[in-house]
Order: sequence, then structure tokens, then C-alpha cells
Amino acid sequence: MKDLWNPDLYKNSHSFVYNYGLDLLHLLNPEEGEAILDLGCGTGELTFEISKKTPLVTGIDASEKMLSEARKNYPDIEFSNVNALEMDFHNKFDKVFSNAVFHWIFEQEQFLKNIYNSLKPGGKLIFEMGGKDNTAAILSNVQKSLIKRGFHENAEKKIMFFPSLAEYSTLLEKSGFTIRYALYFDRDTVLSGEDGLRNFINMFHNPYFEGIDDELRSEIIQEVENNAKPVLYKDGIWYADYKRLRMVAEKIV
Repeated sequence: MKDLWNPDLYKNSHSFVYNYGLDLLHLLNPEEGEAILDLGCGTGELTFEISKKTPLVTGIDASEKMLSEARKNYPDIEFSNVNALEMDFHNKFDKVFSNAVFHWIFEQEQFLKNIYNSLKPGGKLIFEMGGKDNTAAILSNVQKSLIKRGFHENAEKKIMFFPSLAEYSTLLEKSGFTIRYALYFDRDTVLSGEDGLRNFINMFHNPYFEGIDDELRSEIIQEVENNAKPVLYKDGIWYADYKRLRMVAEKIV
């Protein structure tokens, strides 16, 4: 997979991703001496917060661009360029933490197997991801505008996986986990500035625009803004129609 992440755009316009993750840290409840893996750590803000409680935290991410920013800002933390589908830890961690990453993975059985193997017996997985119908209003408008211009293959791409609570519970249990906490909820999320929706699309929906030149891309995004405005623009603020899935699962052997 191409490394399409933009660390500057992520930090400057999408800090809500890790800011909302701060709330997830309450479920993680890191304690001194615990070995914790931050899976999909991005630019490292949440890894740093975890490190305040325990120095035994490791951040991994598949994007070297994002990790370069993390290493620059938090040089005392261990960050590694690791694809979660290829990670090979064995009974190493007390907890695996992940915020806004699981929905980028389609090979879920291998993914969860790797996480399960990385945990010590009794270890816990704590994560949040996009749930069923996450950003449906944004995605449907992007797809409609692409189809209108004949880009059917682009529109049909599956770039994210948004399961229901029942669907993901089944995957976890099939992988050997026991579910300890599960929550599905709506969270309309403020997007920064007048270009909030445009920046969101440029940050997270790049694969839809593969092979499309910059001028046409801008035209398509402008149309998406116009069509989505009645639903996602309120009192001068853009929102993303988030649906979140937050869970805690335990490795019981």
C-alpha cells in the first residue's frame, strides 16, 4: 500500500483524531511497569500520553512519514515501522491499544490473530474504530460525484471497513478473545475551518482519486461540499458524521 499520509495535514487539521483518543485512555488505564503496544500510533501523541504512566510503551505504524514526525517530537519513545498484518510479537504486551486504526484493515482474522499472539495471557485489547455507517453522508456523496463522471472503479473501491457491533464481536470471539466492554455510538465530529470537509476528504479518501488530476479532483470535492452542506454544515461549522465502535477484549488462556 502506498504511504499516502500527510503528517502536517493530519496534525494541523485533524488533531481531533488523537484528541478524541484521549478519552479512550481512560479505558486503557495504563499503569507503571505495564508493557503496552500503541498499534497504529501515527504521529505519536497518544503514545506520549501513555509513556507518562509507563515507559514500556512501543508505537508501531505502517506509515514511515507519520513515524518520522513521531520520532522527531518524542525521541525517547520506541517507534517502529511495522505492518500489523506482519507483526510477530509473542506474549510481549500486557495491553494493546489502538485508536482509529482497525477500520483500515480488511484482513481482520490475520490481524486479530497477530494481536492475540502479541498479548500475554490475561492481556487486554482496547480500541476504537469506525462503526457501521461511519461517515456515510461523506462517502455516498464522494461516490456519487465519481460515478457521475464515469469513475465507476474508483467509486467502488473499498478503502475502509465499518462493522456493526455484532459483526466485530463475532470476529473477536472467533479469534479467542473474551469481550469485556462494547459500545456503539454517534459522534458528530467538528472539522477544522471553512475547508474542513475538503481537508477531511484529502486526508482520508485519497484512494478514491487515484488517476484523477488535481483540477478535476478539486471540482469533485467542491461538488461534494455543495451536496453535503445541508446535512454536514451547521452554524458555520463542518461536521463528519461519525459512528464509533469502542471495545475492550481479553486474552484468556
